Amino acid sequence: MPREEAQKLPEPLNRQPPRLQDREEMLQLAQKIAGIGTWEWHIAENRCYWSESMGPLFGLPLGANAGNLENFLARVHPDDRPHIEAAVQRSVAEDAPYEIQFRVRRPDGSERWLRAQGRMLRDEPGKPLRMVGAAIDITDQMRIEQARQSELNRTKDQLRGVAAKLLSAQEEERARIARELHDDLAQELALVEIELTNIAQKSSTHPETREKLKMTIQRVSTISAAVRDLSHTLHPALLDDFGLLAALRQLVHDYEQAYALNIRLRATNVPQEMPARVAMAAYRITQEALRNVAKHAGGALITISLSGEEQRLRLRIKDTGPGFNVAAVQEKGGLGLVSMQERALGLGGRLRIRSKPGYGTKIIFECPIADGCQLSAMSSQRYGVEGGGTRRLVACSKA
Repeated sequence: MPREEAQKLPEPLNRQPPRLQDREEMLQLAQKIAGIGTWEWHIAENRCYWSESMGPLFGLPLGANAGNLENFLARVHPDDRPHIEAAVQRSVAEDAPYEIQFRVRRPDGSERWLRAQGRMLRDEPGKPLRMVGAAIDITDQMRIEQARQSELNRTKDQLRGVAAKLLSAQEEERARIARELHDDLAQELALVEIELTNIAQKSSTHPETREKLKMTIQRVSTISAAVRDLSHTLHPALLDDFGLLAALRQLVHDYEQAYALNIRLRATNVPQEMPARVAMAAYRITQEALRNVAKHAGGALITISLSGEEQRLRLRIKDTGPGFNVAAVQEKGGLGLVSMQERALGLGGRLRIRSKPGYGTKIIFECPIADGCQLSAMSSQRYGVEGGGTRRLVACSKA
């Protein structure tokens, strides 16, 4: 087409903007397609005004209206009403944005999840006039999220089961190695020490030879003691033979001897019998806690409290050391804390670690124990530490 003819074409006549009614109809159509409803709440007269597509979100016909705030809340799940009321009050009092997720109960008995957002409109002096906002159905999103969370929980449970089996297998292997060290190697070393001693007593060899023989006997004795200590560290025989309390008393004694720690052990209503896994978990958690104190807070006062409460075992370990950032250590994945947590969770118990730099550390382990456990006859006693140098545990009357 020639350029001159194109310039002569008439301008389109229909350039007028859409009427207000047309715009409202377009908005209503867009809301229907998107599944969004808009609302207003006039505070002074307590009247609610819904857009046409708001009703279907509540299982009501197009154009339905709540009427007032109370009627709206009546359609909300009872457990979610307090959250909505609190959010509304916060928006009125603090001019905070209104944003909340809640469940609604439809007339047919079904439940749906909605997300609502809004804001408060005020007059010039700041008095709240009305709240306006929008809502959308997020049921499908919530179901996907719940399914994902359920799968995540199932995976966690499976991993926890694997961790529990690994810990159990580890303890069984430790016990086996400890028995072999004690029953075989330690006994053989004891026999060697006795034979060497007999030879030294009966020998009339050169003095230098006798002195070397004496030193050899001392070395064998030292190795034998180290083997016994290693056997005890791998698996405390006291735990099997005399129970948790006796094993903990020996553990406290050993750490005081080795690291000059200041430890108090208190026991109240400790069951005479309990599942072996529970006793081992309490022992290992205490052992790990003492190991950490010896490494990072040698001069701290340590208080260990063990009690049986309503078919539950409760262990509390508190120290006055420098403390640490729990979240930072957990983020690094420290094996000690992870092992303690898994031992507790694997038994249906829980472990809480409270600490911060400059304020010491508190570890609380709680775990269910078997029904019918009889309380120890020593339940009314408290155990402390007396003396200096080589310290001993003594029973003293309850304070």
